[in-house]
Amino acid sequence: MEAWSSAGVATGEAGEFAQIFRPNDRGHEVLAAAGYAFERCWGAKGSQEVGTERVVVVRSPRPATHQAAGLDKRLPHAETALAALTPPRGRGKRQLIDEATRVEAIALVLKDHRVEGVLSGAWEKQVERHTQ
Repeated sequence: MEAWSSAGVATGEAGEFAQIFRPNDRGHEVLAAAGYAFERCWGAKGSQEVGTERVVVVRSPRPATHQAAGLDKRLPHAETALAALTPPRGRGKRQLIDEATRVEAIALVLKDHRVEGVLSGAWEKQVERHTQ
């Protein structure tokens, strides 16, 4: 299905989507859905039964807009939570020293805010030595 989405993006960029319009509550024609269709073959290995099916991939702009708005809200919260994992050094400020704990904490924040594939975290270790 991921390949279908990628093919859909390419098809949309080429302007080859089939579009469906409907009237809204004010009587204006608005885009209800856009998509494309293709046929694929199916059949079990070693079986005589083979067939084709028509697959229709549809994108509705209204839910897509709501999903994008939700992502725009979640991203700043996730960035703030990631920054809070390593507060500036000072009294009473606990740093994550262990790499495994840090990686686990970053993964948990990304999962909690549902930005796993969109946002990534990186770190670097800074060591200061003072001799007296």
